[in-house]
Formats: sequence, C-alpha cells, structure tokens
Amino acid sequence: MRLIRRFFGVLFAVVIPILGVALLIAIFVSPRFLQVVAKLDGETHAVAAQSLGCSLVREGQRRRDAVSCRFAYAWEGKAREADVVVWYSDNPWATLAGLERTLARESVIGTHTLRVNPRFADRPTWPDTRWVSVPPLWLSLSLAWLALLAVVVWSSADRPMHRRSDYVLDPATDRLVPIPGRRRPRPHARGILLCVFAGVTLYACAYGISNRVGNAAIMIGMGGMQPTPATLTDCQSRYVGQRKGTHQIECVVRYTVDGVPYRGHTDAMDFRWFPTRERRETLLATLEGTAVTAYVHPMHPSYARAFASQDWLVPWTWGLFTLMQWLCLLVAFPWMVVCGVQHLRRDAAPE
Repeated sequence: MRLIRRFFGVLFAVVIPILGVALLIAIFVSPRFLQVVAKLDGETHAVAAQSLGCSLVREGQRRRDAVSCRFAYAWEGKAREADVVVWYSDNPWATLAGLERTLARESVIGTHTLRVNPRFADRPTWPDTRWVSVPPLWLSLSLAWLALLAVVVWSSADRPMHRRSDYVLDPATDRLVPIPGRRRPRPHARGILLCVFAGVTLYACAYGISNRVGNAAIMIGMGGMQPTPATLTDCQSRYVGQRKGTHQIECVVRYTVDGVPYRGHTDAMDFRWFPTRERRETLLATLEGTAVTAYVHPMHPSYARAFASQDWLVPWTWGLFTLMQWLCLLVAFPWMVVCGVQHLRRDAAPE
C-alpha cells in the first residue's frame, strides 16, 4: 500500500507537472511538433507547387513576423493559387538584418512541396522542419523567473553549521572555524541574487501590466524602422479560442510611402475586462479613424508594425492574471527589495 501511495505521489507531484510544462514549451517553441499534432486532425497529401514570389509580412492577429509566399498548384484537376506562410517567428529580439536574411533564404523560386488537407484544399500548409525556434518574450520571461525562483529557494535553504563543507571543528577551541584555503561563500551573493530576482519580477510584471512596456519590448531590435503617419480603419472584435477564449480587437492600418498606399494590421489586443458587446462596440467606434504611427521597413514598405494604443495602462486588456501581477508588483516586489537590501547590509557589517 505504501508503494502504491509513493507511486501516485511521484506521478502527480513530479511526472505530470514536468510533462505538462514540457508540452507547453513544445507548443510555443517547436513548429515541427505543432505540425505533427496537426496531422492527427486529418489526412494531408503532398502536392507539388510552384513559388511565384515571397514577401515579408507582420501578422498582427498572431503578433508575429512571417514570410508569405504565393504558390500555384493543382488539386483534383483544378489550378489553384494561395498565399502560404513558409516561415514565422515570435522572436522578440528579431532585427531588420535578421528578417532580411530570412526573406532571402526562403525566397527560392522553383518547385516545392506543400501539404493539402482535402477538407481545406484552398489552404495548403508548408512543412516546417524546425524542431526549435526562439520562444516569445512572455515565455522567456516566465522561464527566467522560474529559474531564478528555484535558485533563490535553493540558496535560502537553511544549512546547519555542522554540515557546512567550508568549516571544520577546531579541537583546541571546540568551535567551527573556516578551513584554510577552502573557497568560502562570496559576500553579498545572496543579497545581489534577491535584488536581481526583484528586478526580473518588476520587469515581468510591468510587461504584463503596461501596454506601452509591451509595445516597446516588441520593438527592441527594430531601430531602423521608419515612423510613418497612419490611420486605423475597419476595426473589429474577433473571438479567439473555444469556451474559455478571449475577444481580440484588430484594426487595419493604412499608410502611404512615396505616394503608394499600403495596408497592414495592428498587433491584436485582448479585451478581457467585462467584454460586453456594448463596451466592445464603443471601443471600436473610438478607434475607427484614429491617427497612429506605423513603423515601416525601409526596404519592404509592405511590412509595418503598428499599435492601436500607446497608453501606459489600458484597463480593458486586464484579466485575472494581470490582477495577480498587480498583487505581485505591489506586495511581493517591495518585500524582495527589502530582503535583498537587508542581506547586503548584513554582509557589509563587520563581524
């Protein structure tokens, strides 16, 4: 009976949480894993297709960069054409030079192989062979925060003096004294660790709470983008997900470069705080026709990034997790700073 309890204890306390975290990471980091899962939804067939040209695009609905190519192919005796995303990335540290290299690599004119689902013959997919891609910023912050939390908990564990490997019992005085030549714990290490953990917590909470901080994080590596006056049009609310999904606010952004009009999409914003139809319609009416700034790629004017709002705080985007971040910011962050300063002062005090 005890063996069975231990087995289920390890299963639910260790194995299942580790598998759950690994599955979550694989969903957001491995494009090939997603395609393997997608194959379970239905049978797909390999189809030869001719590439007609590729372009760099910003998928605002999914908040990611992508390379979209136009393909001509035949299905059931009919000639078809479709735009297919051959590469995408949530990399928050993407640069203009990196996007240029990716576009040059993917823009190979010739015959390629697409996967076609008979139920959706007009929406072929590209077989992405990448097992690992750069994770989105929110996932990177979460993993870094959890890793630092584990280090803080491990370093804060009480170690009895008689078990410390850097001390030895002095027979003359019957006291524990440092071993000569043995490396001792660095002074201020614990205080500095707590302060670093507090700083990462502050940025992670600010990233989730502040709309402007999140927008600035997306533009980290895009210093060469050209600010261009633009206008929001065709704003709409779209429900994403199943029963526990969320409403997203999306707008088309129109701008002009060298007299040529272009259109793109703003990065979608989640409407979580009491998303009633009346509140959403009022917001859409407010956004329609609003003047914004589009950040346009200097070499590819069709690629632009734009935001529906640049306010520091946008309450209608907050949800339950945002309220938890507020609690962490107002309670846990000051406590971590105080503990870190106390450790620094204690280490600096003479013995």
